Amino acid sequence: MTMYKLPDERGVVLDWFLKIVVVGGIFAVILFDFGAIAVNTVGLESTVDEIAHSLSVSVADDSLNAVDEAALIEAARPTAQLADARVVKVSVDVEGRVHVRIRRRATTMLVARVGPLSHWAVATADGSAVTQ
Repeated sequence: MTMYKLPDERGVVLDWFLKIVVVGGIFAVILFDFGAIAVNTVGLESTVDEIAHSLSVSVADDSLNAVDEAALIEAARPTAQLADARVVKVSVDVEGRVHVRIRRRATTMLVARVGPLSHWAVATADGSAVTQ
């Protein structure tokens, strides 16, 4: 008489659990990176608006020369540095509108470290404000 032996299923649950953990980890990294990029972009927009407004007030009350781009950049730099951003360009057009461009790299786990994807981690924001 031959006894039927059940197949050995030890490790099946552990194998399944390991796959779930790995796939979940990959999704968590992707979600974190996209969230960091989104927060970086939105936060940079509010920072550039704040810088443009403060510069427009300074230009309007003549405490800052509108044609001296270096002075405008220096005046914008402290606020940008508080937000870990870099001032790219500041100008005042003939209508008296102050234009500001700043840039910042998002803190990501993967996107900023992968060459072809790294440009997605850099956000650039443009803002402007009218001098009163």
